[in-house]
Amino acid sequence: MKTTEFSVPNIDYIVISGVPVRQSKFGDILDYPPQKLECLVATAIIENNYAITGVEIKFFRSLLGLSLADFGKFFELSDVAILKWERKRTPLDLIKQIVLHNFMGEKLGIKPRVYSLQAEIRQTPSRRKVIHLKSLSSKTKSVARKAADSRNHHGTATQYGSSS
Repeated sequence: MKTTEFSVPNIDYIVISGVPVRQSKFGDILDYPPQKLECLVATAIIENNYAITGVEIKFFRSLLGLSLADFGKFFELSDVAILKWERKRTPLDLIKQIVLHNFMGEKLGIKPRVYSLQAEIRQTPSRRKVIHLKSLSSKTKSVARKAADSRNHHGTATQYGSSS
């Protein structure tokens, strides 16, 4: 079976390898639900305590299918405040990191390792972290499946590059 690598635009430091592809009249296409792959990338960000910048915030918001305003409601912030976060290219301050790690951990059904001000937030890796699809635990795949199913249940869709 032919396989390929998958990464989310602008989050190329996490790559899911071994993703099955199949031939179509338009060429090779993924033979694995992209929503599940996106959830696996989000899970890797949270489980590895990677620093969150605007790129990750926009990805998380898109993954959850939320508008700027709806995402902001979780933090009692305006859509303008969330937009400012999304435009930030450097890591957010530690308290925001802790809040976002815990928020996304809850949404993904995982327990993040970021609990306190002494938490270790890891810088985005300089080398790609390659995760082979077959090596993922059944628990991790189950988390991704539940998160993707929940998102699909609410009729949401990922739209990278959209700020609404």
